[in-house]
Amino acid sequence: MKGDKRRIKKIVTGLVILVLLGITLSGVRIRSVGQYKQEQKQLANDLFATPDKTQTDNGTVSETEPPDEVGASEAPGRTSTSEPGKQTTKPKTVKESPQRTPGTDNTASPQPSAKQKPSVKRTTKPLKARKATGKPSTKTKRSPSVPKATKKPSAAQKATAKPAALTCTITIRCDSLRKHWDSLSDKVKAKMPENGLFLKKTTVNITASDTVYSILQKVCKAKNIALDAEYSTMFSTEYIRGIGYLYEKEAGDMSGWLYRVNGKLPNYGASNYSVKAGDHIEWLYTCTGKVE
Repeated sequence: MKGDKRRIKKIVTGLVILVLLGITLSGVRIRSVGQYKQEQKQLANDLFATPDKTQTDNGTVSETEPPDEVGASEAPGRTSTSEPGKQTTKPKTVKESPQRTPGTDNTASPQPSAKQKPSVKRTTKPLKARKATGKPSTKTKRSPSVPKATKKPSAAQKATAKPAALTCTITIRCDSLRKHWDSLSDKVKAKMPENGLFLKKTTVNITASDTVYSILQKVCKAKNIALDAEYSTMFSTEYIRGIGYLYEKEAGDMSGWLYRVNGKLPNYGASNYSVKAGDHIEWLYTCTGKVE
């Protein structure tokens, strides 16, 4: 009995070592539940298109303008509001010169005698009148240039406009099962959502390198929808085996998942179809091998 127990322990130990070696060689990264949920939340924030909160509740952009500068532009004599009743500038005292009345001036100006004639000298020569040439002058006086008032940019212009994000829409449906409801097993019936939708029409952000498969993979991870896919070496593309635990051939030999873009069925794999802005992707479960 002791020998059997030792043999079982050795076998278990060997299996554990083999599993650990397999994980190490395959490069599988072991993540905790918290790390996975954090990655899932970050992916959802980056993937789904949400409007930027650049406006307030009443629809206007909230932006505060700097207060006007006070001090340099105040007119002289203006009172300050820091201390009521006190003036910051002293009133100017103006000395009035006494008005002269005729006959009251103490120093009389000398009067010329009768024999002596007053000598009058002209200090300025009279201006000579210009002769009319008959030609109108073409020179015009330029008015002093007045600087134009520059308009302040509005709040909407100050807000830096971000480039519009590229988006597409995606839907995951399995409502075709209702047409074959009587022939389905209870196991398959339990997997079908009530409205026949694993994912309603959803708008997602895309990049230039995204494909139909990469969008499906991101959405399923962000929405916590089960996805089972494997790479097909025959067709050099990812093959979708199951979505939402609903697998191929569960509703018949021709049942499985197919996709179409903008209402058309491509003739190549999902990982080889590049997505463009405005595309609508539909993942459909079929029971007959074609769109129903």
